[in-house]
Formats: sequence, structure tokens, C-alpha cells
Amino acid sequence: MVPLSVGAVHNGSTRSRCHNRRVATRWVVLRDGIRRFVLPAIGIANVVAVATLPIRLTDPLFTHPSTSAAAASAVLIAGLTILGSGLIATVLRPASGLGPLAILASIAWFAPDWIGWQDAPSIIRGLAMVGAPLLGPILLHLVATGSGALRGSTVRVFVVAAYIVTIGLTVGRALVRDPIRDLDCLEPPRNCTNNVFLVWANQDLAQPLVMAQFVVASVIGMSLVVLAVWRLLSGTGPARRSHGPVLVTGAFVGLADATYLITLVADRLATAEDPTLAALFMVRAGAMIALAVAVAWSVTRMRRIGTSVARLASDIDAAPGPGGLEAALALSLGDPGLSVAFRLPTTESFVDSSGLPIPGASAPPGRIATPITRNGQSIALVIHDAGLVDPDELVRTIGSAARLAVDNERLRAEVLAQVRELGASRARIVERADAARRHLERDLHDGAQQRLLALLYELRLGRAAATREGNDDLVAVFERAIGETEAGLEELREIAHGIFPAVLMEAGLGSALDDLADRSAVPVEITGDSGGRCPTASEIAAYVVIEEAVRSAAGRGATHVRLELHRRDGRLTARIVDDGASTNTVSAHLTDRAGAASGRLIDETTGAGQALRLEVPCA
Repeated sequence: MVPLSVGAVHNGSTRSRCHNRRVATRWVVLRDGIRRFVLPAIGIANVVAVATLPIRLTDPLFTHPSTSAAAASAVLIAGLTILGSGLIATVLRPASGLGPLAILASIAWFAPDWIGWQDAPSIIRGLAMVGAPLLGPILLHLVATGSGALRGSTVRVFVVAAYIVTIGLTVGRALVRDPIRDLDCLEPPRNCTNNVFLVWANQDLAQPLVMAQFVVASVIGMSLVVLAVWRLLSGTGPARRSHGPVLVTGAFVGLADATYLITLVADRLATAEDPTLAALFMVRAGAMIALAVAVAWSVTRMRRIGTSVARLASDIDAAPGPGGLEAALALSLGDPGLSVAFRLPTTESFVDSSGLPIPGASAPPGRIATPITRNGQSIALVIHDAGLVDPDELVRTIGSAARLAVDNERLRAEVLAQVRELGASRARIVERADAARRHLERDLHDGAQQRLLALLYELRLGRAAATREGNDDLVAVFERAIGETEAGLEELREIAHGIFPAVLMEAGLGSALDDLADRSAVPVEITGDSGGRCPTASEIAAYVVIEEAVRSAAGRGATHVRLELHRRDGRLTARIVDDGASTNTVSAHLTDRAGAASGRLIDETTGAGQALRLEVPCA
């Protein structure tokens, strides 16, 4: 029953994830459809309606376009320009978010015309009345997105707050404002006939909401100026050059918008024909046009940069992978004998793609070495058939991607050469240390050990003479001397064997490990077989690591050590497992020992005790 239950839960969770994935996919498709098709269609329809419907034949008290042909043209050009920049952004940079914002800004820009159209249906004027105040937050969002500032959490929070506060004040005003009771319904534009969203007529509440809305809109306009100045001062040179047009025109729009609103609040009786208000409105329209042009320029520039980056990525992607440059060039030029030598800047020598040195890197008879340069420095030599291709033509043929591949290949070869030299240096150091240990072991065996054996022989002769003479006291002295000498000799043998076991060189790793198991303070179980002799460096490394692991197990109170030996695919694997106290470290000395023999030591400990796996070459 349990597996069935678990399977049911698993299947249920899988179905749930699949369902969530389908829902997410549908939402992405719907969102992209709205951003790329629905919203542009609404924006275009809005402009067409504003340009063709008789909404300008209205009372000049309420709308600027009705005051003069210049104002009407300014409104139409500004709206068309910002819509055009939105359409350009939607086509060229659909993922940037600038397109939908610019289109929404054009819709909000034309909202006052719909409010001022006295013959419009009430629902259209009501929707326009709710949508017009959103122009400020939309412009703040547009400039922040176009200048890259929206990535900052502070700016993001402020943009969201601008939307929330503006929508809250606008909806609140729409729910309580009764135009019939509004005795101050004069500033352009204003719906002074009806309000389809009216729920509870309360002019005492509506009037503060109206004033708060003006204040918030003015603050948002000044925030555009602050944002632009902050970004210009804090940005780098490339950032200022890239985002400068959007920031400067955005600051211009914010300043013009805030000045227009402050003037409107200061003179509540001003109409659309007021010269100061009309002039400020024209400045505001010009600022909108400038911002729209800046957004279109920024989008076009980013598209051009994106295309260049994509072309560069394509060139890099077309370059051969690591170690494949020589074969790629040979195939491209039709020269199977082509080779590439990479220059090492530190030593001025040449190596091949695997880091092996190339003596002289000179071209043999019938071939020529063509230098490949990058930033004026030679980085490689292409050694090819002299009659197959002209050297100058070869240099011209190798494009930016191939040059980048040559440089990358040279760096790779340089690293491989350094790694190879480091490994050889480490191996030489260990080899010299092992030679010194063997020399010390021979000195102890042939020197001190032989002297102790001679002394032991003399002591035994003396004990025999004392026994014949019946001198028991002298016999006892000789017995003690012989015992101390034998103990010292045994300790010396252990020391000599620990320094370097002679059996390892004479009989190989298997015999040396058997001897190690016999002498170990903790039982050692050996399974498997080393499979014959391995290279000397590998056998020494394996013995040192295994001996140290056995000694460590004894020191940690282990009762048993299991040693598993396997030889496969030219490598010897030894796994040492004990049941002693747990340890979290592996001696760096042992890791270096394994690495010096081109092997590796891996800590496979998962619980109590210790488990090590050693791999060394054994070809």
C-alpha cells in the first residue's frame, strides 16, 4: 500500500506541476499578445479617433486644443510621437517594457481631449477622467526603465508608490465627486456635467482629494527631475552617453509638468485660453515630443548594440572549441599537414595545443610559418604549405572569431604548459625526497645496523666466556647488554623500514603491503590484487598513502582496516576503510603525494571512521 500511496502523491504532484506550467505558458502567451498586438491597436485607434472625431469643437474653457490650431497640432504631434516611439520599441525591443509604457503614455496624453469633448458618452469621459492622472506615474516609469534606474530597489519602490497613490486618489475622487456640486469646475480639462462612477456624493471629501491629486502629480513631476539629475551625476561616462537623452528630456518633461500643475493650482480660475497656461502647455507638449524622440533613439541604439553583440556571439560560437583550432584551420585551408605553434610570453618559447614544447618552431622545407598577431603582438605561428596560400592572404582570411580562437588556444596551451611543468616539478621534488630516503635507509642498514650486529656478536661471545668461567654476575650483565642491543637493533630496523621499505623496490607493492599488514598495530585485511608491478613513482605513492592511512586508523582507535586493490584501464585503485573515530581532514601531504604521481586521493568518508580512495597510473 505504501508504494502505491507514494506513487499517487508523486503522480499528483507531477500533474500539478504540469498544470502550473501550462497555466504559466498560457499567461506568457496572453501577456505577449496584449503587449505586442492589443495595446498597439488600442493606441493607434485612440490616435485615429482623436484626429478624426469632432472632439475639438468644444468650449475653450475646458481643453487647450480647442483654443488654437497650434495647440491642437502640438497635442496631436506629441501623442503621435510618443505612440510612434512605443511602436518602435514594441517591434525592436519587445522585452524591454518601453513599448507598452510609451503606448500607455500616449493614451493618457490624449485623455484630456476625451474629457473635454462635451458630446462624448458619459462612460468615455469618466474613463478618461480616471486615466488622465496616470500620465505622471507612467512617464516616471518610462524614464526609469529607459535609463536602467528601475533595477534599483529604491526607484522601483517609488514608482510603485506613485502608481498606488495616484490610482487611490483618482478612484476615491471618482467615487465621491459630484460635478453638479463642484462650484470650482473651471480648470482645463474637467468633466463638469456628470460622473458615471459616482457612488456617494461628498464634496467636502472630494475637494481635498482633488488638491492632494495635484500635489502628488507635482511631486511626481519633480521626482522625474531628481531621478534624471541623480542618474546623470552618479552614472559612468558610457552610462551617461547611453541614457543621457532619455534622462535630460525626462527631466524636461517632469519640470514642465510640475510647473504647469503648480500654475493651474495657483490660479484656479484660469482657463485654457490663459496665456501663461497656454504657453506652459505648449512647452509641456514640446517636452513630450523630445522625450518620445529620445526613447526612439535609445531603443534604436540598443537594437544596434544588440545586433552587434549577436554578431559577435555568432562569430565566437563559430570558433572551434578548445584544442580544435589546428584541425579547423587545416580543414578550412585544405592542408592536412598544417600545425599551430603558440608563443608563451613568459619564456618566448613555443608549445603545441596540449602544452608540449616545440623546439624552435621553425618551418620544415616546403612549408612556411605565418605569424598571427593580436594587438600588435605575435601570439601564434601557423605552419602551412608554402604554395597553398599566401601569408598575407591567410592573415586577412582569419577573421575576428578565428583570432579570438587563436588567442584563447594560446592561453589554453600556456596554462597546460604551466600545469605540465608544475606537475613535473612536483614529481622531481618527490623523486629527490624518495632518493634521499632510500639513501638514508641504506646508510642505516649498511652503517649503524651493521655496527650494532657486530656489537651484539661481541656481547654474545663475552656471555659465553663468562658462562664457562661460572661468573653468574658477569653473565647477568651480558644478558642485559644483549637484550638492550637487540631492542635497539629492532628499533633501528623499524626506523629504516619506515623511512623506505627495501621490499617495495625489490618485490613490489603487493609484497610491501603484506609486510605492512604483518607489522601493523591494527588488523589489516587485503582484498584484490595490485596486478603486478606498476611504475616506481606510483608504487611509492600508493605505499606511502596506505601506510599513513593504516597508521592514522591505529591512532584513532580502529579495530579493523580493509584494503581493496583493483587494477583496471591502466590505473591502480586502492580503497582504505577503517572503523576508527571519525575525521574531517585528509593530510595535504598525502594529496600531494598522489598528485606528484599523476594520481588523486579522494575522501569518501560518509559516517564514522574514514574511507579513502587512491588512484595512480599503473600502465
